[in-house]
Amino acid sequence: MRNPKEPKGYDDQLCEESVNWILNSQKANGSWGFYGFSTAEETAYCVQALQIWRRYGKVIPKDRIKSALTWLTNRAQPPYPPLWIDKSLYRPDLIVRSSVLSALALAEEG
Repeated sequence: MRNPKEPKGYDDQLCEESVNWILNSQKANGSWGFYGFSTAEETAYCVQALQIWRRYGKVIPKDRIKSALTWLTNRAQPPYPPLWIDKSLYRPDLIVRSSVLSALALAEEG
């Protein structure tokens, strides 16, 4: 019988490399952002990935999630900067907001 804590269908090595990249790219203030500035959207996606990985029994330092949660909580409200051209055209604030709220909820789990 499969261990319910074991990710189903995930490539552990690929996931671990990705998780390590996420952890190594976290800024000192707890956030993430690719274009030289931190964004709630990118921070939310990273928190989601880390919390899902933790949910499957993998070790993620709690202080990393805690610092991200603190940063994200203080910046959960719009406006959200557009991150690529399509988003510049249609500004999906509700989609970004749902990602932020999902990340906050997941972070509270852990």
